[in-house]
Amino acid sequence: MRGFAAETTMRINEPKAFLFRVARNLAISEVKKKARSTTDYFEDSGGPEVLEDKSAVSADAEIDGKKKLAALSMAIANLPESHREILLMRKVQNLKHKQIATRLNISVSSVEKKVGIALLLCNDYLRKKGYDLSDFGQPAQKQRISSITGEGIRPAQERTDTGND
Repeated sequence: MRGFAAETTMRINEPKAFLFRVARNLAISEVKKKARSTTDYFEDSGGPEVLEDKSAVSADAEIDGKKKLAALSMAIANLPESHREILLMRKVQNLKHKQIATRLNISVSSVEKKVGIALLLCNDYLRKKGYDLSDFGQPAQKQRISSITGEGIRPAQERTDTGND
């Protein structure tokens, strides 16, 4: 209609370009109108299957997840300060071992050991609280911590050296 009305008031030299310009302007007008609208058109939503929330979690799963998060938070809170700081830098801030070592002015080896010890301590804490580590995305550990000393962790089964070279 607009194209016909425009033809009566002026001469159109390039009809193909003129039609494309009219179509473009109509599309822009429609988008602007939808932007001012308070609701979307149902046909733009993709159909009734969009209304289903497939990511919805059951109430039991949500409560279980919150309990696990609280247990993990307690496990991390119970870590020695230096181990907790390094573990959070590694897992939360996603820093590399070298970056952590540089920031804390310690060796990369110390960072690696403290991250490992922190993870073992968290695993042991969660096991003692009755959680299965596979619930936290961890494979079951074969080795348990028997005691923690001032120097570090001593595994339940000590490694034996046969002396044969």
